[in-house]
Amino acid sequence: ELYKNLLNDNCGEVARNYLTGREIHNPEGGSLGFASDGNTLLKHIRQYKFSNEDLLASGLFGKSESGRLYDRFRNRVMFPIFDIENNILGFGGRALNNNGPKYLNSPETVIFKKGNNLYGANIAKKSNQDYLILVEGYMDALQLQKNGIINVTATLGTALTEEHAKLLKSMKEKVFLCLDSDEVGQKAAFRAFEKLSDIGISVHIVVLPDSKDPDEYINKYGREDFLKLIENAPEYVSYSIKKLRTVYNIERIGEK
Repeated sequence: ELYKNLLNDNCGEVARNYLTGREIHNPEGGSLGFASDGNTLLKHIRQYKFSNEDLLASGLFGKSESGRLYDRFRNRVMFPIFDIENNILGFGGRALNNNGPKYLNSPETVIFKKGNNLYGANIAKKSNQDYLILVEGYMDALQLQKNGIINVTATLGTALTEEHAKLLKSMKEKVFLCLDSDEVGQKAAFRAFEKLSDIGISVHIVVLPDSKDPDEYINKYGREDFLKLIENAPEYVSYSIKKLRTVYNIERIGEK
């Protein structure tokens, strides 16, 4: 609630401008917020008389060499990470300056395990579609949700795990991989395919022409064009074989 209030405060103008520039005009829809500079959260939360040990355990604070606590998230757009039952487990923060990594997630805590949770699963489970779309980033998921495509989840800056695969299967038995089109994204797609197909999920691959990620594509070409890509997305094995045929001559037994 504090992060949401800060986003709407005077100090949140830089964050609002960033989101508007990314075509996010309704940050309330994603429960987005803003972590301002300084120890705003620490000052606010002291009134609730939590111990330093509890505050550190939350993952929202760091500890200096002198033993003083400080806000872990500063000057960042804040993305709350919900579990499938709509409980907030942690946060992802997108930097608005060059201090620290571009994206910073809550560390692993007693309630937040990156390998067990997927961003957007709490919304995706409400979809009446018979498939899920798996993307890489918060912004990819938000842009699809904004366009009425709610059956989308994102990994939390980590490779897809067996627990992720089980979570996806608990919702749907068909998954469309819509990852970045660069080499790293393609390798991530192959690893995801292995995990998903091992437990019986039907895997399709969405190829995004002229765009690096779903966020960029849907803003450029719109919802209907994106849904056509989904409709025509090949099964992963067919896609892989077609791609390999451009590299290998399968008329030659060694290359086959």
